[in-house]
Formats: sequence, structure tokens, C-alpha cells
Amino acid sequence: MKCVRLNHTAIAALAAPPSVPGAFCAKLVLVHAAATRRASTFSATSPCRKSEDDSRFIDRPPRRSIKPSNAPRTVPRMLSVDVAKFVRNRDGHLTTTPENARFFREHPTVDHDHGTMIRLDATDAVRRLTQAYGVRLAWSPRHVIHPHRLRYLDPHGHPLAPKLRSDCARKSREKALWAFATSTAGVSAVVWQLTKRELLRSVFRSLASRGYDEHGRKADRTELHGTLWLTVWEPQHARRLSADNFGEVVADTLDKHYATRPEQRNTASLAEAPHSEEQRRVTKHSNRAAGSTANNTEQWKPRERVNQRGGRVRASTAETDMQPTWQPRKRK
Repeated sequence: MKCVRLNHTAIAALAAPPSVPGAFCAKLVLVHAAATRRASTFSATSPCRKSEDDSRFIDRPPRRSIKPSNAPRTVPRMLSVDVAKFVRNRDGHLTTTPENARFFREHPTVDHDHGTMIRLDATDAVRRLTQAYGVRLAWSPRHVIHPHRLRYLDPHGHPLAPKLRSDCARKSREKALWAFATSTAGVSAVVWQLTKRELLRSVFRSLASRGYDEHGRKADRTELHGTLWLTVWEPQHARRLSADNFGEVVADTLDKHYATRPEQRNTASLAEAPHSEEQRRVTKHSNRAAGSTANNTEQWKPRERVNQRGGRVRASTAETDMQPTWQPRKRK
């Protein structure tokens, strides 16, 4: 049965008594035909409208096409249970000792947060490589500490924290390119270690064929300054494939997209100059605060007493010989 929309005039005409003149009946037929045309036209112009029994939302706005973002993708943080107590997984905030905090201020290129590293997928070749070998590659222009060594930054102190600071300071001076590898649990340690060594060695061999030394530097002062992170998901599968092919693709991607020239480093140093000046001001302020704290902790000395005539009263022998300590007042 087709539903028809009628206006108030048609409804009143239908409710009229049968003793109605013929002219009014003809007018009623015309109104009924116009209402029928209006209903059929409305249904033709709105094909998406459903019946009244359908409770779903009817008039939806058209969906916009979501374009893929060009922002580089970062890798998730890999924190153990102990490290998660002083490193926030949300933003990588570190709570540590003053010595460690001072070390990071003095060495701004060393970073503890591996969650800021971006996926190394600049080319289609390296993306196909990571899928074929079952690995993940990440890169950072800073020197990132290995995730397994973050436990030495415990805010309660760790006996190996001084060694970690000295090793990172020495490596940041000597080596421009850092590299480390991790793997998933449940894999044989022997297979994993052999696979990691073969893949990383193939990368450094391919870099050497392009003129880089073992520290990631070239004779023309071009260098790969940063950290390469290799995560192996399937060591046994990756070990069956060619390690030389892996090294060629990764080295070519690093050389073409992540190598820095001397003029680029000069521009970057000028851009980081305000940040270094701010760090110096913060360090100076902290040193000044530490000095004021040390002055406030000096030994207390009694204030010289003044008599009514304005002259100073000589301190007694007991006050000069003995240490000034507080004593309760004697009751009389």
C-alpha cells in the first residue's frame, strides 16, 4: 500500500458530508492528484530515504577520503618492568640521578629515548627488504642508548652508571655511526647472535665499499651521524637469505638519504645554538642554586650582642671555646 501525503484541505474535503456539490468534488480530485504527484516526486529525488520502520540513521554526510599522512612513523618503546618505573612509556620522560641528568646536558647528541627513532623506509627497496627478511629498521640522527642498558639510569643509583656515562662519552667522540640489534623472545640465542652479526657486518662492509670507515665517516668529511636499530623478528628465516643483499640495500639507503655533509652540519649547529645557550643558562642557574644551598648549610654562628650604649659585648670564654649548640632555657 502506497502512502500519500495530503494537506489540510484534502483531509477536510474527505471528512465533508456526502451532500457536497459536484464542483467541490472535482476540486478535491485535483488536490488528490497533486498530492500524489508530490509524493512520487519526493521519493524519486531522495532515493536514500528509508521507511519509517527503519531505525537506522538515514541522512549521513558523505565520507571524506582519508589521505595517508606523510609524517615519519616512530617505533614503539621497548621497556622492561624495572625500566618502566622511571621511564614513561607515553613520552619517554626519564627520572634519574643528578649525575646522569648532568651528563645528558653536557652531551646533547646522546639520547636515552629510543621511542623517537623513525622507521627506515625511505625507499621502496628497503620496504620490500624488511618484509622479505622479517626485520624492522629504525634510524635516529642522535646517539641512542641501547634499550637493555637503560636500567643503569635508575634514579636510586646503579654501580654501572659511571661506566655507562664514560662509554657513551667516548663513543660519541670516536664514532659517528652507532648500531645495535634486538630480537624477540623464544629464539635460540646462538641463531640470533649469528644472524645479528652477519646482517650488521654486511651493512658495514657495504658502507666501506662506498668510502666510509668503521666509524661512519668519509674522507670528504661526509658522515653518517646517528644510530641504526635492527630488530629481527625471524632470525632463522633471515639467516637463510643473502646477507650481502641486505647490506647493499641498507647501505645505499643510508648513504643517499641520511648522510650529512659539512655544510649541512654547520647549518644544524647554527640552528641549535639558541638551545645550547639556553642549556648554559640553565646550568649556570643550577650551579648558582647549588652554591646558595651550600652557603645556607654553613655552620651557625651566634650574633654579636649589643649593649644599651651601642657598644659590642665581648663573647664569653664558653662561647668562643665550645661549639655553638642550642640548649634549652633553664627554668628558675
